[in-house]
Amino acid sequence: MSYTQFVRRRLFAKDTRIAAITLPGLSISKADQNWNVEPAQEVSSDDLQAFIESWQEATSFNIQAVDPTQGNEAVEITLADNAGNIVYSIASREPELVLARPDLGIQYRMGNAGSKLLALTPSTAAEQE
Repeated sequence: MSYTQFVRRRLFAKDTRIAAITLPGLSISKADQNWNVEPAQEVSSDDLQAFIESWQEATSFNIQAVDPTQGNEAVEITLADNAGNIVYSIASREPELVLARPDLGIQYRMGNAGSKLLALTPSTAAEQE
């Protein structure tokens, strides 16, 4: 068996809380009790919270050894309570999202979760209003 068989498929431990996410072209950070988005977008606080929770609960369906030739875009996650930062490299967007952790030598195959994790979109309820 490969060592990747022993790696947790969740990106974060169950009780991990995120304080900020920096994606290509988008930054979300928490100040006091509110989420701030740069560049500014029309998005509800519920949609922002759902986006953050999508990251906090993200689970891959497969883990592989990292391919060091892939990925030049970074996703930086700042953990709450000064627990540090985690940097992922976007190894692939299509046909599936693959997030790499070169520091650990692994990459997470996320399937079609890319639209949910890499783009902040309003919920359909907000779109219908």
